[in-house]
Amino acid sequence: MPKLLIVDDDEFIRSGLKYLIDWEELGIEIVGEAENGRKGFELFLDKVPQIVLTDIRMPDGDGLEFIANIRKKDWDTHIVVLSGYDDFSYVRQAMHYQVEDYLLKPVDASELKEIMKSCCEDLEHRWLQEQLRKESFQLLRHNVFIRWVENRIDYEQLREKLDFLGES
Repeated sequence: MPKLLIVDDDEFIRSGLKYLIDWEELGIEIVGEAENGRKGFELFLDKVPQIVLTDIRMPDGDGLEFIANIRKKDWDTHIVVLSGYDDFSYVRQAMHYQVEDYLLKPVDASELKEIMKSCCEDLEHRWLQEQLRKESFQLLRHNVFIRWVENRIDYEQLREKLDFLGES
């Protein structure tokens, strides 16, 4: 179940977002909320959510700074920006950090729901790809050992294959 973090300086916005759409129906768990980028990043490090909803302009650590801190850590987190500012410079900066979308407040529930569905589908796709990769390596590893046990591969070839598999 993907985890969601909400970061916005307006308590009413944070509260409203929790009830705007049926998060459980989407399979998303809200793991926390914060009123600024600094607290948001602390909570992010603690909860490691896969999806973040964040405002752009907040006191004590704005959204762009918050997003930059996440991207510096090289996490592949889905980030959706919420803003009351229809300012292209904010949009451009947010897109520089590869955010999923930039929504203007007040947020349209159906639009937010579609964006969250898309994020969940992408997370599921990535998870399946990772599982397939792991299974492929396990199968390859198994086949190498079978060939070695059956004396169909010499020690040098075994060493090369184990190095490739990261088993040496």
